Amino acid sequence: MPNSVLRVDDLLIRYRKQSMFSRRPEPAVCGVSFDLRSRQTLGIVGESGSGKTTVLNAILRLIPVESGTIQINGEDWLALKPGDMRMKRARIGVVGQNPFLSLSPRFTVAQILAEPMLSAESFSRREIEQRSQELLSQCGLPADYLKCRAIELSGGQAQRVAIARALALKPTLMILDEPTSALDVSVQAQVLNLLCDLKDQLGLSMLFVTHDLHVVRYMSDNLLVMRHGDCIEYGPTDQVIASPVHEYTRELLHA
Repeated sequence: MPNSVLRVDDLLIRYRKQSMFSRRPEPAVCGVSFDLRSRQTLGIVGESGSGKTTVLNAILRLIPVESGTIQINGEDWLALKPGDMRMKRARIGVVGQNPFLSLSPRFTVAQILAEPMLSAESFSRREIEQRSQELLSQCGLPADYLKCRAIELSGGQAQRVAIARALALKPTLMILDEPTSALDVSVQAQVLNLLCDLKDQLGLSMLFVTHDLHVVRYMSDNLLVMRHGDCIEYGPTDQVIASPVHEYTRELLHA
């Protein structure tokens, strides 16, 4: 069996009360567990408000966790000190929904790709230039694009640059939050194919979050379906889709 890259057990997340007199909020995520293995993709699917993005934010240590555990490569992620966590978190590739919100419009592509490498303080100027060209090539863009500013790119080109930046520090874990939902249908297919190719070429493990069960069907080895903060189905993607247990999963399949 492949090694576990990301393991989440009995995760409970509850947002803070708005005031001391407010009722205790219901959990935003309640008892979610899953195991992402090396070189596999786990899809998390659910409608808006299902808790899927909350799970991602907890993994990235952007919000507090009330109880449960998160392990990355066997390490207790929630026990890391802030300084250690920041360094290790930089080694997780993250791609969001809208690349134009994550790419500085005034920066050139060269500056965007150099940013994480400069932060790591372990690359020479020449190494950054070579690595940036390599990243663009891996993501299907010629080196000429290094001179372009983000504002000059199409949606698909910008998302390729965002993926390239996420790969800059050679992560083994990629977290993808609705990475194609802001793109045209034809461009979506191209980006999904690119992600599949990168997964195979680089030996990546991917956590792929979306509201679209059909996208997850194409991308993932295993599937977790969330609703109102709960995990309602979890298992091999083909099995869940062929024999969904929950009515909500059947509704998503026919949406």
